[in-house]
Amino acid sequence: MGNAVMHRPFHRVRGLCCIAILLFAGNLGALEIHVAPLVVDSREAGTGLLAEKNPQKDLVRLLHDSDHQGAVSVTILPERKYGSPRSFLEAAELCETAGIDYLLYGYIKEGEYSWDCEIKLYVRETNEVAQLFFGRDGTDHYDRMLDELSKKILDYFYGEVGLAPYAPAPEPDRKIFSIPIHLGYWSPGGGEWGEVSIGIGRIESGVLFVPVSPLWYHGDVPWELETGITLSYSLAANDKEYESFLLHSLRINLPLLAAAELNADQSIVLGGGLSMQFDILNQDRQYYGSYTAFSAAPGAFVEADYRYRLNDTWKLGFRAALEFAFFADLQSNVLAGVYGLYEFAPLEPSKKGRNK
Repeated sequence: MGNAVMHRPFHRVRGLCCIAILLFAGNLGALEIHVAPLVVDSREAGTGLLAEKNPQKDLVRLLHDSDHQGAVSVTILPERKYGSPRSFLEAAELCETAGIDYLLYGYIKEGEYSWDCEIKLYVRETNEVAQLFFGRDGTDHYDRMLDELSKKILDYFYGEVGLAPYAPAPEPDRKIFSIPIHLGYWSPGGGEWGEVSIGIGRIESGVLFVPVSPLWYHGDVPWELETGITLSYSLAANDKEYESFLLHSLRINLPLLAAAELNADQSIVLGGGLSMQFDILNQDRQYYGSYTAFSAAPGAFVEADYRYRLNDTWKLGFRAALEFAFFADLQSNVLAGVYGLYEFAPLEPSKKGRNK
C-alpha cells in the first residue's frame, strides 16, 4: 500500500508541502523525526553480524552526527514498547498511538555477500509514505552502508523539503602539528612552599599533535584530541622574610587535551596529563655560604584554555592550570598566562594551516 503511493506524483508533492508547512508553523524549530526499530533479517539468526549490531541506534547516531545544521531532531523509539512495524498499516497505527508525525521504519537484511536496507518515511498528516530510502553494500561495509543511507535521508530533508541549505561536513584535517609557546605566572604551594616562596615567571614550549580534526561531533560542535610533549621552566624566589634563594623548576609534560571549536575563530580546551618535575634550589645562607639541592618527583596536571584563531597558522590564548608534584610533601602549583600556538602540517606542504 505504501509503495503504491510512491508512484502518484500528486501525493508526493503534497507530502513535501505538508512537511514544509508544519515546519514553518513550528517557528522554524527542528523537525522531530522518530526512528522505529528496524526489522532484522539475518542469514544466521542469533549468530550473524547483526547479532552484534543495533541498526536502529547506529542509524540514529549517524543521522545525529551528520546533521551539523541541527534542523532535524531524531528520536529512538524503544522496541519493547512499540516493536518493529513491518507494514504501512502498522506504521500508521504506531504513529496514531504514540502521537508521532514523522516515522522512519523499515528493514535491514544480512545476505551471504551483501547488506540490503530499505527505510520508509511515513507522514501522519497525509497518511502516506512520503519517501523510500534504499541502501546496499558488501558484508564488510555495514557502517559505510548506514552512513550513505543517513546522508540520503538528510539530503531529502535539506534538499527536497528545503529545511536549510545542506552542506556535508568537510573532510577532516589530518596530521596537524603545533608548537605552543606559553608565558605566564606560577605560584608554588603545598608544604612550606606557599609561605617561603614567591613565583616570578614561567615559560613552556614543545610539540602537540592532532591525528584527526575534528575527531567527533557533540551536537554541532566539533571536537579534537591533542597529545604531545612539552618542557617548562619556572622560577621562584624567597619571600622577603626568608633567606635569599632561587628555585628553578623544570617539568616534562605529556598532555592529553580535548579541544572544542565554538565557531570558526574560537575554541576551548580541557584536559590534563602526566609530568616529571626536577627542582634545583640555590640558596645563599647568611652564616653557612651557598647551598644547592636537587630533587625530582613524578607529577600530574589539569588545565583549561581559551583560544582565538588569528590566521591560518596562529592562535592566541589564555591558559589556567593546576600542577601537582608528588614529593614527600605534595607540591601544588597554580598557573595562569597567555600563549601563542603555531600550527603546521609537514606531511601536506601544499596546505597552509587548517582551513577553518
